[in-house]
Amino acid sequence: MASAAGLSRRRVGAGSAACSSHHPQQPITMPESREDSVYLAKLAEQAERYEEMVENMKRVASSDQELTVEERNLLSVAYKNVIGARRASWRIVSSIEQKEESKGNEAQVSMIKGYREKIESELAKICEDILDVLDKHLIPSAASGESKVFYHKMMGDYHRYLAEFATGDKRKDSADKSLEAYKAASDVAVTELPPTHPIRLGLALNFSVFYYEILNSPDRACHLAKQAFDDAIAELDTLSEESYKDSTLIMQLLRDNLTLWTSDMQDSADKAGDAKDEGNAGSSHQVRSLASSATRQYFSSPYIISHEFDTRSLKPLDFFAVEFNEDLSAFHGSTLDSQIAYTSRAVSYILSLYPRGTRIIVMGHSMGGVVATSLLPDPNISTIITMSTPHTLPPARFDSRIDKLYNNIRLTLENDTTPIVSICGGATDMMITSESCILPEPEKDVFRRTVFTSALEGAWSGVGHREMVWCHQVRWRVARAALELGTANTEKSRSAILDKWLRDGHSLPVVRNGDDYLDASDLADSHLVLPGQTLVVKNPRSSIHRLPISSDSVTSQKRRLRVLVSQGSIQDVSPQHPVSLRVSVFTCAETSTAKCTPLSPDTLKLIPNPMPGRSFPVPKEGSDESEGVVLFESSVPVKDSSLHGEWIGIRIENGDGQGWVVASIDDNAPVVSSASTFC
Repeated sequence: MASAAGLSRRRVGAGSAACSSHHPQQPITMPESREDSVYLAKLAEQAERYEEMVENMKRVASSDQELTVEERNLLSVAYKNVIGARRASWRIVSSIEQKEESKGNEAQVSMIKGYREKIESELAKICEDILDVLDKHLIPSAASGESKVFYHKMMGDYHRYLAEFATGDKRKDSADKSLEAYKAASDVAVTELPPTHPIRLGLALNFSVFYYEILNSPDRACHLAKQAFDDAIAELDTLSEESYKDSTLIMQLLRDNLTLWTSDMQDSADKAGDAKDEGNAGSSHQVRSLASSATRQYFSSPYIISHEFDTRSLKPLDFFAVEFNEDLSAFHGSTLDSQIAYTSRAVSYILSLYPRGTRIIVMGHSMGGVVATSLLPDPNISTIITMSTPHTLPPARFDSRIDKLYNNIRLTLENDTTPIVSICGGATDMMITSESCILPEPEKDVFRRTVFTSALEGAWSGVGHREMVWCHQVRWRVARAALELGTANTEKSRSAILDKWLRDGHSLPVVRNGDDYLDASDLADSHLVLPGQTLVVKNPRSSIHRLPISSDSVTSQKRRLRVLVSQGSIQDVSPQHPVSLRVSVFTCAETSTAKCTPLSPDTLKLIPNPMPGRSFPVPKEGSDESEGVVLFESSVPVKDSSLHGEWIGIRIENGDGQGWVVASIDDNAPVVSSASTFC
């Protein structure tokens, strides 16, 4: 749906000369009746001209008469689309402002602040407009309980929107008025609307969001949402057919919010040391962290799909957790067997709820990963992701049945083609050894990856056994990989997605050079870097640089090119939220054509960029998704020692002054650092 911000209108007055004499502008006539206004509002909605839809419905709403259900919904849709575009703009600009503030870019922050205040002014005007209509016309003329709840809820919503960006006394005033309106709507809803009524459920949804986001009260938000959900479930059989779809959709949103909010509260408790054991004797509640991350990535806010997904065919994920009652599966073979049988039946039941042909992603933590791999071979399982799982050796060898089970898994994995990734915490995991977390090498060419979090791009740190499921740097990548797998239909495409989102840099990404090259016309304004010097580009803009390859010594046959790019990308490798900066690398020879071809890397990965004098990773925080520097390495042997015209081309594109680029050609000599246990 096009946003209202992208629409524009021109009004031509009597004195305007903007119209051609051959095509005179038709005068805009006011609708003569209420029916005409409603019809024009519907027409504007289909044309996605929501400002005009607002004008027509505001005219109807100001008539001091009770609106029909259709008119009421048209009014709500009109204002929701107009305000929704501005709210999305405000969130994006505020996020950019915070990022620039953290970098100390005062000039940019000043410009962004002015732009943000302009958006806030537009938001305030829209909110005050509808609040005035509600206060003077709609609420006084509301006769039915349904209308009263609808309008008071609407008043609470728009005061909440004002509180989102207001500060100081203005925020408190808007929050107080929002709370008052929501309470007034709730008082009427409890007495006059059934628990399954979509308007009553929608009120509970928005009221709980108000408690969570504006009053910062997750306990009250969860209590209100759970109470509304439970009340509706208790009377679900009384739900009318015409409102079934709307009511169940809102109930799903209530459940999603509860999952998200309780996960956040659990994360806070976990970080304070109130964590529960996982894996062996683990809890099914541990899945909430992954579900929370997947929800936060897919939805930027309730009802609004993130811009990274809104134009794609990806759907949100449904998470199901298998409850093992915290049994000690690591020590008892028959317990592990029963868990495998139970999970297999659970998978069959879950898939029965979905269209035929649906496949499932199975994730397992600790011994849960052993249960997951034991389900194979199964054509209904598309991918398996395990976390802190002892694949090679059982953690305790007290039962011969566990040894037998491990042997069966090993034989299955040698031939099964299901893509599997094992994520390991390394030395920080105090429950299983690093060696046991490694997946066995397959006999055939199938996708098996063992990724240690110390090498995982964006994490770069060991992760404890219990912390694996809630460590943000791990869970967001696992959740993103699971989301992206929704578009994959082949094992090859699934493998590529897993390689992209769970990379450790030990293998090259898919290289897409295509027909990219440099020719003589591109090189006319290039900059030459003198032999032995390092290319350093601060505040990069679009440019081309040449690094000559020396062929005067034997060591030139073993030279390596190293390119580092901050905040930008080389090929498809970049931090999670890169700027537009893009760097390409070419190998060139001075011939008659002077054509440069893309240089293939030996190494292409994201590496950490610790700040001098600061701890890394940041204690209790770790790395941000946007951190990291792209490293490109390649050998640059001289093909002909008599040829002195070979060089490397570095093309910088779309630079806006952010980030930096460094490149050099050095002897490929090993660096030896002596170490001793003696002082």
